[in-house]
Amino acid sequence: MTKEANKIKLIIFDMDGVLYDLDLNKRLNLMAKCTGISQAEINDKIWHSEFELKAEQGLYRTGSDYLEEFNKILGTHLTSDSWLEIRASAMSPINEMLKLCRQLHNHYKIALLTNNGMLVEEGIKQQKITPRLKDIFGTDIFASAELHSRKPDAEVYVSLCHKMNVNPNQALMIDDKLENIIGAQKAGLKGYCYQNSKNFITYLQSQNIIC
Repeated sequence: MTKEANKIKLIIFDMDGVLYDLDLNKRLNLMAKCTGISQAEINDKIWHSEFELKAEQGLYRTGSDYLEEFNKILGTHLTSDSWLEIRASAMSPINEMLKLCRQLHNHYKIALLTNNGMLVEEGIKQQKITPRLKDIFGTDIFASAELHSRKPDAEVYVSLCHKMNVNPNQALMIDDKLENIIGAQKAGLKGYCYQNSKNFITYLQSQNIIC
């Protein structure tokens, strides 16, 4: 296979822990205040349960479907705007990485891949949370739910590359979880386990990736 055939054409970014910091305790605290349900109960019934795992795998096809089941489990009546506002309030941008995304987009295709349900994807695309991501990535924003599998399963990376019309060996996955990088590599992608923007820039330079 030629060197050109292996040249990076697509760079895929995780969201939480790479482009935005997510304060899980703050999210739980805000959710508890909004619903009157304890943080422990919310965590157990939602984020430490099969519900969220199945949501990330695409069981709930729309944000409305996700929210309906979320409310059913907790016995609440949260609106999508309230849910998304809580999510957004617990996030803070990693500005250096967002700037790098813009720069890399001048030379490469870029996409966002996050293990989340459809409500998060819709919220990003509607600019109700992380409005800067829509500006940077356009429509190339994917929650795992849309692709019907989640990181680190190989299928999710292959499906995204197919949507972006790029061979897996021409794609690079940036994620803060090592297991997700290993999954990407098993699917044929290159991978980089993110720690901070300084180290990431050093890595790009070592790979002759223009930014």
